Amino acid sequence: MENARSDGDWEAGYERLRADTDRQFEPPVPEPVTLPDIPPPRSPFSIPAWLADALVYALYAVIAVAGIYLMVVVVRRLLSLRREAGPDDLSEAPAVERVDTARARDWLARADELAGEGAYGDAIQHLLYKCLDHIASRMRTTLPPAWTAREVLSEAALPTVPRSALDRIVRDTERAAFAHQPLGAADWAGCRSAFETFADGTSWT
Repeated sequence: MENARSDGDWEAGYERLRADTDRQFEPPVPEPVTLPDIPPPRSPFSIPAWLADALVYALYAVIAVAGIYLMVVVVRRLLSLRREAGPDDLSEAPAVERVDTARARDWLARADELAGEGAYGDAIQHLLYKCLDHIASRMRTTLPPAWTAREVLSEAALPTVPRSALDRIVRDTERAAFAHQPLGAADWAGCRSAFETFADGTSWT
């Protein structure tokens, strides 16, 4: 058996091994790499800056025009609804003209039929509704549904005599509706006479 090598032999062998340049004992140090200055890729959809600014201004203009158009539509709609609802004050509308004689006779004939059946309240109410329809048609508007006959009478542009005659019909109708007082033959006679005054052309001058 060979004698064990001394520590000096091991060290000498290690030094010889390290001195061998064909062997690598340390990791290689990478050489610095300088990358070329490459511009970023250009999008195929890119547009010039001046054109982009022009498109932004065009978008603002479209939004402004759309806003103005919307405001015009809303205002026109509100005005249309106001026209459909009629004037705030019926006295702002043209003065009411007198009732056509032929139409007045037809209205009165139907009322006489109702009165002949003993329906005096219905006969008086029939004449009142016809008078109110006449006022609305001559003023070229629709009476607000919530308005009472009293409100129409106070606002309509009527001459004094027809207004007083219509007031008699309104009072009897209100008495029957709100005081629950039945209307009789005497009430009918008074309202019939008032309607004749209302329909009389000479009372409108």
